[in-house]
Amino acid sequence: MLDVLLARQRGLLTRAQLIAAGVPAAHIDERVRTRAWQPVLPRTYLLRPGLGPDELRVRAAVLWAGPGAVLTGVAAAWWYGIVARPPTPVRVAAAHRRRPLRRREVVAEPGRPPEVLEIRGLRVTAPLVTLLDAAVELGPAGVLLLRDVQHIRAGQLGALWPRTG
Repeated sequence: MLDVLLARQRGLLTRAQLIAAGVPAAHIDERVRTRAWQPVLPRTYLLRPGLGPDELRVRAAVLWAGPGAVLTGVAAAWWYGIVARPPTPVRVAAAHRRRPLRRREVVAEPGRPPEVLEIRGLRVTAPLVTLLDAAVELGPAGVLLLRDVQHIRAGQLGALWPRTG
């Protein structure tokens, strides 16, 4: 079970996932203490290296926010390939949260995006929702983002993001 989860999550697991798979808490603590497993965020560990730093940060943010969390805004736009770098903090929607969960690297806000897709193993807002959220998050620079895609019909919007799939 853990091997499948590790592959799907590209080497990242949460403490809750490890415990649910039968790994004793003392074993988790020992692996973290000896740095055999790298803590990325609280209760979120990298067991198998290999991810680039940006992908590691974004994947860890979604896992840390909890089950069903969805990547949103500029971070989702980066995941689709429309912006060059993911932002800090990475923004995530987490329907099960009653109040925001904040760290310097991640903001997990209560909410359920209207349309969600799974892209390369992460739940991400749909392209049009992503585009609008990213434009709002970028403030004045968001106008440039919208201007760059205004000539594309909604049905062709997916062509903007060649990294999907």
